Amino acid sequence: MSWRTHAHPEAGRRPQDLINRQFADRADLVLAIFWRRLGSPTGKAASGTVEEIERAQRRGKQVMVYFSQRPGTEKDPPDSREQARIERFRRKLRQIALYSTYNDMREFEISVRKDLALVMREVVANARKKR
Repeated sequence: MSWRTHAHPEAGRRPQDLINRQFADRADLVLAIFWRRLGSPTGKAASGTVEEIERAQRRGKQVMVYFSQRPGTEKDPPDSREQARIERFRRKLRQIALYSTYNDMREFEISVRKDLALVMREVVANARKKR
């Protein structure tokens, strides 16, 4: 899900608060993918995605974070400031989480499929324990 497709126009609150209420806080699993940009600061976090990750972690939700190592194109070189922001976030995240990196889309697809299967095994096992 993305705020672009799962949030609707609304006024009266901070935009990220609206996104959080409309859909982000309802998620059972957060899968975040970073490549060339960290995103726009929200006033509470380095980006909306970072804020959603931190909220999900506080709520005890599953959070899966992936960083692309794919190179950019010559016509679209990476922004060194954005790359530095991503690296700062990655160093911070490393202290409290495991994350994954990938070099191409095939590697990403294989990794996400494997990881989702592992997460679903945990979800099913926990549901059985609660019965």
